[in-house]
Amino acid sequence: MLSGNFPEEVTFQGNSEVVSIFMNGQLLLEEIYEHDGNNLIHLKLRDLFHSLLETVIPSAGNLLIQEASVADFGIQIQEQTGPVTYSFRLVKGGIDSAGIVDSTTFLMGNFLTWKPQVKKVKYLDPQWLTYYSVQEARLVIQATYQENDEMLTSEPVLVYTLPLGKKCSMNVKFEHLWAGFAQEGRSPYYIDCWIADEGEDKKTYTQRYVLMDEYHEFDDLFVFENSLGGVDVIRFTGEIENQVNHEFKSALFGEETREYDMVFSREFVKNTGYFRNGYELLWTNDFLASLCRYQYVSGMPVRIVLKSFEAKDIKTELNHYNFTFSLSKQSRYLNGTAVAGELPGMMTEFSGMPAVWDDIYVRVFGDQVVDGMKTFLQPVRTNQVVPASGPDLILNELTIKDGGIIDCGEF
Repeated sequence: MLSGNFPEEVTFQGNSEVVSIFMNGQLLLEEIYEHDGNNLIHLKLRDLFHSLLETVIPSAGNLLIQEASVADFGIQIQEQTGPVTYSFRLVKGGIDSAGIVDSTTFLMGNFLTWKPQVKKVKYLDPQWLTYYSVQEARLVIQATYQENDEMLTSEPVLVYTLPLGKKCSMNVKFEHLWAGFAQEGRSPYYIDCWIADEGEDKKTYTQRYVLMDEYHEFDDLFVFENSLGGVDVIRFTGEIENQVNHEFKSALFGEETREYDMVFSREFVKNTGYFRNGYELLWTNDFLASLCRYQYVSGMPVRIVLKSFEAKDIKTELNHYNFTFSLSKQSRYLNGTAVAGELPGMMTEFSGMPAVWDDIYVRVFGDQVVDGMKTFLQPVRTNQVVPASGPDLILNELTIKDGGIIDCGEF
């Protein structure tokens, strides 16, 4: 059962009784509950159970078993024949429903996400997909690509075999999924993912990841625990503003007023960019309602705290949201790498090798080859260009083949 759909109140018949609550076989709490005058004992445990479950945000690996997101609970009460224990399993997450939710059917047929079923991604974007295996389950993928001017679709390929009765977050990064199909002369288009059973019967809808080469000046990735207890990565392309709001504390020392402490406060105001459809808007609302959010900084998830947000949508207009956040762990001390990343880019004129604080933005147009794979390269930001001999240029381990057009400068 999904923890968010556990009954708000559980009722037992009896007088004042000792009620014991167990989690994974361990005694969690034991209390005496008084009846309501009609020999009924009322227990409100949903919020307690839900708070004890946790979804971990992965930073590496391919298959993470979310051990803390699933638990077996037991409610033991005293009856005339002796103690009786009512046992059940809860999976973190919930669905907004006025009626009774058939959690087993829902979990079998759905990934634990509300993201659009067709999602545009970049080649190196981190991506995670979460599923709870009620029965034998396998993640199967199918790639569609261009080869010899033809659009081709591969045979289904098994990627992960999921353990029974476990919630798993699977690495579905496009680079990782495409590795099994990559050949010279192939250009990836999209990859489909679904869950199949041992007999290869499809059990879920198809989640599609479409490779894109769009460039956004303000391109920020966030990862969060969604309301279904899964792990989602979401992209916001609107402007981001850095705000420093330190609070200084001062006091009178002798005849001088001096500052003796500072409450460090650095905040960011982020715009989501315009939503292309209602699914993106719904999914963003799930991000705003989460209590576990991270921003990808230098490729690693860093926990953030949401301070406030402005979320209004009008059906007849293009909609976007603004939200203010800060890093959950802040320091008044500086880091040279972080400072370099925030300084202005190069001037429009490029002359000689860049200084240590300069940034070079490189945009490559046309089909290129990276690690033997034909693809569209994304803009690369670096502060060092190392040319190679011959017709190629090596830029941060990416090889720009002869005929590629390089645009250096600020954009």
